[in-house]
Amino acid sequence: MAFEIHELSLVLSTLFFSAAVFNLALYFGYHKKQDYLFFSFFCAFHIFKVWLKTFPQDQLLIPSLGLQAIDLIYFSVSLGLLSLNIFLLHHFDLSRKKLLITALSVFSLIAPFIIPEDVFIFLYVSIAIIQSILGLKKQRYNWMILLGLLFLFVSTILGTTGTVPFGYFIGVIVMIILMTISSGIQLSQQTNMLNRAKLQSAKLENQLLKKSIQPHFILNSLTSLQELIEQDPKKASHFVQNLSRVFTVFSKVNERKLIPISDELELAGSFLDIMAVRMNKKFELMADTIDGSEEIPPGVLLTLIENGVTHGFSRLNTGQFQISKSTTDSTITFSIENDGDAPSSIEEGVGIQYIRSRLSEAFGDNYSLQFQPLEQGFKSQIILNR
Repeated sequence: MAFEIHELSLVLSTLFFSAAVFNLALYFGYHKKQDYLFFSFFCAFHIFKVWLKTFPQDQLLIPSLGLQAIDLIYFSVSLGLLSLNIFLLHHFDLSRKKLLITALSVFSLIAPFIIPEDVFIFLYVSIAIIQSILGLKKQRYNWMILLGLLFLFVSTILGTTGTVPFGYFIGVIVMIILMTISSGIQLSQQTNMLNRAKLQSAKLENQLLKKSIQPHFILNSLTSLQELIEQDPKKASHFVQNLSRVFTVFSKVNERKLIPISDELELAGSFLDIMAVRMNKKFELMADTIDGSEEIPPGVLLTLIENGVTHGFSRLNTGQFQISKSTTDSTITFSIENDGDAPSSIEEGVGIQYIRSRLSEAFGDNYSLQFQPLEQGFKSQIILNR
């Protein structure tokens, strides 16, 4: 029995609505990655197109602008395929995203006035296919996205020539199914990576905890404390408070994935006070462009500062550590600079492994860790992708 137009519209709208809701759930559930949001837009615009198809094509729907149903159908297609291409730009993290998004957005708005709808569809699907081919270099499972786009291209041709009724919609549905499977595979891999990162983080935490509170650390701290008690009781009391603070926070490092950076700065300051007494040096900690509410995995900044103290101030009597934050439309960067001696090479020891593990646990693969020797000093950077 043949479907009535309204029955077919209901079926198609239900399919597109389910896909839109699924991708919105992925957007809110996985670090608000923009690719999922734009794919939900793609599905939503096709719900709008399905609804418009229930009207006669020449029916005037917006009299004030003289727009008929067929005009709005074109706009829904143009905005839908624009959303698809923006989804792919974010999903594959291709270069020059902003420039390409701007160019595609401008053209999709003027296209209904200069080229036929079929030509626009073939053009934007072709651009999407090119993106997916480039995306194959990054992840092998992206071939499913390429297959879905190729199916859409072919089924649109068959629909345009009248060979297959509703060819474009059939192509869109198959493409959504394949992209959903591809996203599922990607999420499964990310979940496995996250679980491995958590396990590695737990192991490294134990190693770092033992490394930081090993007997010689306690012995040296107590020796320094004994000397202070005899020479400066007031300073000794402050030393005990700092030592207690460091031990307390380290003992709770497992409990939270992220802490306010103000807590981390307080911990780092306490650590520098302890090391200043132990090494008979003077350290200063400064924070610029940081309001204190930013969140970061516990112990990350502290470990970078600890590495700086250990490797950069063996021959210097004073040291300065400066922590700053800078932002762009796509990144947040925390920089930790010191004016000590820069190491000749960077070794991925337990401390750096701990930092990477903690960042992976909190942000997945949306971060990078960079090190740079300065003319006088050393800079470490944690770059978080928005």
